Amino acid sequence: AKFKDGTELSGEAEITAAHKQIDHIWVTPQPDSVNEVAQAPSEVINAILNDALGKSSLAGITLKIDVFVSPQLALSPLVLSVILGNTLDNAIRACSGVSADTPKIVSLTLRQKDSILYYRISNPYDPEFSSKKREGIHGYGLKNVSSTVEQIGGTMQINQENNQYTVEIILNL
Repeated sequence: AKFKDGTELSGEAEITAAHKQIDHIWVTPQPDSVNEVAQAPSEVINAILNDALGKSSLAGITLKIDVFVSPQLALSPLVLSVILGNTLDNAIRACSGVSADTPKIVSLTLRQKDSILYYRISNPYDPEFSSKKREGIHGYGLKNVSSTVEQIGGTMQINQENNQYTVEIILNL
């Protein structure tokens, strides 16, 4: 067999090896439960939630999602990405640092009622793991979330109680 780039496979062994390489390239890890697909009325929200579902599933973390928003949600994709993406990444990262006997569950609520949008994300965390993370490389995720919420006139509250980390955001749309 001869390819466009001039590479030639002449023997059966080379062709078999090439097939194995192709099979290896096309097989990527997938979450065990592919049917867990977020179906919010927003493509941006779906993309962010489905990405988080995949990451959490691969890490052995349960992601509970409760979303009820208007298809005409008046928030830019950038704002949604900053808020949802950063808080979800932080929650999944924090869950990966809890002890094996702690249930690894991230609970997310995103609900709209008229012109009010309520967002809440809660996850277990290990204070020692979190403080070690702060000493090392530390991102600006929550700072960006807080700044974004402030810029659009919303409120944000962070609560750390009983090794449970909760972020609540209220936006006026």
